[in-house]
Amino acid sequence: MVNYRQMSYFFRLMLGLAVSFFFIATPMSLAETVGNSGTINIPYGPGIMGFETTKYGSIKVGAESVIILEKKLTETTAVNSPELEGQIYLIKLAYRWRDRVEPFIKLGLGELIATWSESGAEVKAEGRRQIAWEFGGKVLLFESVKHGLRMNLFGSFLKSSPGVEMLKIDDVEYEALSQKEFTFSEWQAGFIVSYEVINKNTPYVAIVPYVGVRYSDSELALRVQREAGAIYTPGAPDSEKTIGLITGFDMAVEDSVTLGIEGRFLDENALTVGFTVLF
Repeated sequence: MVNYRQMSYFFRLMLGLAVSFFFIATPMSLAETVGNSGTINIPYGPGIMGFETTKYGSIKVGAESVIILEKKLTETTAVNSPELEGQIYLIKLAYRWRDRVEPFIKLGLGELIATWSESGAEVKAEGRRQIAWEFGGKVLLFESVKHGLRMNLFGSFLKSSPGVEMLKIDDVEYEALSQKEFTFSEWQAGFIVSYEVINKNTPYVAIVPYVGVRYSDSELALRVQREAGAIYTPGAPDSEKTIGLITGFDMAVEDSVTLGIEGRFLDENALTVGFTVLF
């Protein structure tokens, strides 16, 4: 079991910075993360409760925050420039079995915002703060322990149904609404390749950069109506681009904790920060 009184100053500093960033840097949208951690086998140690030393596998608990810069959806003849943004925090629970398989679930609270142009008007629909959930898993496809290389397959599905709290048409806001449908979902699948740079003097401390490719698709179902007024909807748009690039790195500190940062590009421009604890 880890003795927290003997944790290094470096570990406490890095964990403190990660937690501070998680709670201060509010994410700007809802999107699926591949990492945290990117590769199944870290953290390296036996875990705080020592579960890794048993034949039953171990438990990972993590938290993550997403900052999305741009996520575009498909246009129609009547709707231009539909986009999704918002904010969310997710708590992750994962089961690691022999560094080979890792199913996980995530649960959090988020706020979604959709914007689009319709009939010459700029429309903005703000969702209520509501539950978001995700489930998925990773599988180790290939590893070279000698060279520190690993390839993992991954897949997941995410959904949130916040409803609509406020509708804004150009510069006018409306809260008296008769229809408030707002549901967002996304699924993804792909692979990542990681390379371990291990500190020989401190085996549990390592930097693990990774890069990968994913195929993802999103769907937005939104229909909102002012009381005794017009109905506004972007239709049912999905992702404008479905192929994305993933890159990031995890930092294993001490024997049961990792800190991670990840960027996703092409299909969306997004950044994720998080940390994971092994039990």
